[in-house]
Amino acid sequence: MRKSRAIFCIFSYVCLLGLALAGLFGFQNRYESVVRLFKSTENSAGSYDLADYAHCSRDVTATLNKLIAENSSVILPPGCFLVSKAIILRNKTVLRGSGRNLTLIQLSHNSKTNVLETEETVDRSAAGRSTDGWEVTDLSIDGGGVLQDASGTAIDNINGISIYGAGWRLSNVLIRNVMGHGIRSKWSAFGEMPGGLEASVENVTIDTVGRHGWWNEGPHDLVSNKLIIIDPAQERDNIFCALFSNGTATGKYTHFHSWHRAAARNRVRYSVSSPGGHTFTASDFEGGRSWFEHRGSYDNVTGSSFYGLFSENGAAGVVFLGQRNIHIGNFYSGDSKRNTVWAMQLGDVNKAASSNIVSGDLFVGFSQGVFKIGNSGGLNQLGGSGYDNASLNIGDAGKSKSGDVYRYFDEKTIYLDNK
Repeated sequence: MRKSRAIFCIFSYVCLLGLALAGLFGFQNRYESVVRLFKSTENSAGSYDLADYAHCSRDVTATLNKLIAENSSVILPPGCFLVSKAIILRNKTVLRGSGRNLTLIQLSHNSKTNVLETEETVDRSAAGRSTDGWEVTDLSIDGGGVLQDASGTAIDNINGISIYGAGWRLSNVLIRNVMGHGIRSKWSAFGEMPGGLEASVENVTIDTVGRHGWWNEGPHDLVSNKLIIIDPAQERDNIFCALFSNGTATGKYTHFHSWHRAAARNRVRYSVSSPGGHTFTASDFEGGRSWFEHRGSYDNVTGSSFYGLFSENGAAGVVFLGQRNIHIGNFYSGDSKRNTVWAMQLGDVNKAASSNIVSGDLFVGFSQGVFKIGNSGGLNQLGGSGYDNASLNIGDAGKSKSGDVYRYFDEKTIYLDNK
């Protein structure tokens, strides 16, 4: 009896294991159909192997779009893949290379298009439709050059990646040599979706683009770790930003770094221009005409460094144009040898700044001064943990409002509750 029961138990376990394996393989076949491009595909010219085309000499646009349309996951082998039209990303699909130093998608010269774009794009999306839950990982994207001939084409539509949707993921990706924006994204809806609306950016580098490094209009609550933007805004000086956020875009950024290779390429208006709701931690803001523009409320910048400012005389590195923004525990370095600049500015002729907090920050090398009071709305609390001798100045104090507090925490209080 015991022997029969033991045999029955073993048989049951084997059956359950078989069912589990069958379910696993069924799940993989249904949702994870991995297509390796070493396998042959058909086109009008007959059968060929994409591995033979991985040296950027022949256009693989049609084949690559066909593979993505028919499979949930496509893996590109090492090599360079030439495209002349946008590669279309669809809902819940995965496009994966063999490493961002091994796999390159190269846009042919003067193709005047996005290199990658979601099925629903920023400019032609249908009401209520989006492309969500896709992933692009482990590859590089080359836009064919910042100075392509864009006649007859809106440059805002010639991007590295154009995105309309939520819940997507970019990981270990290099985007370079793009005429428009490195990334252009948008999504304004709120609510629920499986896996969440939040998008994810990790270890992404944007290198040499004509306009914004990233024009970000959503989705909200994005999470980014190690986003590096090099030499954006090459089309025109003092117009575009490394990261320009607008609309409902909010997010948390860790280890962000924007920078330039040389003074002649230092052309951004702001490293970051934010509508509010952004958090930056352990980040580097290097160069630019200014570092950070707070256009809205509830930005939070902590433990970060600001340096290499390349600005006009009388300008400021950080500009507060909104309310309730916070800078805590940051380092700011001016350049008194080249320009006379301020570290921070409160408000301008159009907007008053109020209830902003600067605390525990260190300022060095600002010959003009630390705080430039352009248009205060009151209740700002500005202070720091230390300043060099050339920085113990506050300008235009007569424009301050009741409730403003300016305090140095090295036992020097300049203005306290200034009326």
